[in-house]
Amino acid sequence: MVSIDGSNWESLSADYGFDYNWNIAAFVSPNSNNDRIAIPLIQDSGSKQSKQITNRQIAKNNGRESNKNKNKGLLGFNIYRDGTLLTFTTNQCIDDLCLEPQMTYTYQVTAVYDEGESDPSNVLSVTVPPIPSPENLTLSLDNGDIILNWNGVKGFDGYNVYHSFESGTFELLNAQPLSETTYTFSDPDVGYHEFKVTAVFCEYESDPSNIQGITITGIGENISLLTKIYPNPASGIVKISSAEIINNIRLFSNSGQLLIDADVKANDTKIDMSGFENGVYLLKIETGKTVIVNKIIKN
Repeated sequence: MVSIDGSNWESLSADYGFDYNWNIAAFVSPNSNNDRIAIPLIQDSGSKQSKQITNRQIAKNNGRESNKNKNKGLLGFNIYRDGTLLTFTTNQCIDDLCLEPQMTYTYQVTAVYDEGESDPSNVLSVTVPPIPSPENLTLSLDNGDIILNWNGVKGFDGYNVYHSFESGTFELLNAQPLSETTYTFSDPDVGYHEFKVTAVFCEYESDPSNIQGITITGIGENISLLTKIYPNPASGIVKISSAEIINNIRLFSNSGQLLIDADVKANDTKIDMSGFENGVYLLKIETGKTVIVNKIIKN
């Protein structure tokens, strides 16, 4: 026998068509959705299988609308990110794309049936890794143009190239992300030019590559590559090489204090930044044909 209202009792077999022996366990919880106020869990003692029946099904049977137990099928799944519905899907796997790097997101899944939604699954936390930065940015000159090359990053949308003139603000050169790991800066003005490159993923960018600088001393001069300074940023040894003989190098703090003054007389040399505080430094390189000034970042 079963009572729906707590007063009147009805036969499970006669009124609901359940002609079996049953062990019944039920619970009632408050809910604003009237369809899910009571969710009896009915277990067949013979088959040991269980099913859920909503009070709507019971009400329909009570009203003689149907004498059959209506099994409601699975419709799909709701995917929640950080407590907000992300999407509904009939698949058991989705891709959540274009997430912000270095952010942590939480996910839960519920099953959706004709009669409503299940309780949520366990919570899965995912931290998005940072976008790797392009590495080993180098410069060269070809018929007066500045040629940039760098080591690429796989699995991202492309690259942005930034340019600064005479130590001014870096400005983006390309309108759309570049798919290649090279860029030509044509007809540079006389003066000091700096470049850096970032990797692009959706609306996000990586930290920049090393910064490379070059001084153009005369329009049309075939100077070839003046300097390579790497790594930059650096925490220890910085290597310096040039196509021309380096006569002298000087390192200045950002306030103008002279920290290193060394005669070189070679194409290659190095300086040790490990003893300096983190910050921006200016490196002045004198060759037989020109003077190059480059920024070094100590980190």
